[in-house]
Amino acid sequence: MASDEQIFTLHRYFVWASRQRHYFFEGVPETEFPEDSDEQRNWIRTQFVNLCYWMASLYVVIEGWRALELKDDEVDALLESPHASALRRFRNGVFHFQKNYFDERFMGLFEDGGPVWASKLHKAFSRFFLDWFKARGINVTIGQEKDGVMTAHVSWPGGNEA
Repeated sequence: MASDEQIFTLHRYFVWASRQRHYFFEGVPETEFPEDSDEQRNWIRTQFVNLCYWMASLYVVIEGWRALELKDDEVDALLESPHASALRRFRNGVFHFQKNYFDERFMGLFEDGGPVWASKLHKAFSRFFLDWFKARGINVTIGQEKDGVMTAHVSWPGGNEA
C-alpha cells in the first residue's frame, strides 16, 4: 500500500504534467486556425512542443500510479485502453532520440483519438488527487490571476497554509 508521502510525491509529477497541459491549451486559438502560413507554422511548432511535453509527462504519472499500485475505477478503466501503450511509446520517442522524424512512436498516439483519451485521463488523475487531498483535510483551491497565471492555495489541518 502506498504511503501518503509517496502519493504526494506522485502528485508532483502530475503538477508538472499539468503545467505543460496549461501551456498547450493556453496557446490553442479561441477563434479560427491562423490563415497566414507563417503564423500556422509558428503555432504548430509552439503547440506541438507543448503537446509533446504534456503527453510525455503524463506517462510518468502512469508509471508512478502503477508502481504505487494505486486504484481508482475511472483511472484504471482509462488505463486499460491501448492508448496507454501508445503514450508510453510516445514518451520514449519524445525523450529518446529517434532517427526518423515521423517515427511510429510519435504518430501512433494520434490515431483513434489518443489526445482526447489523454485529456480524459489527465482529468481523472486531477479528480483523484483532489479527492485524496480532501480526504486528508487538505484544501486545495485553484485560481487564475488577471494575467492568466494559474495559482494554487493549499491549507492543511491545523491552519498551515502554502
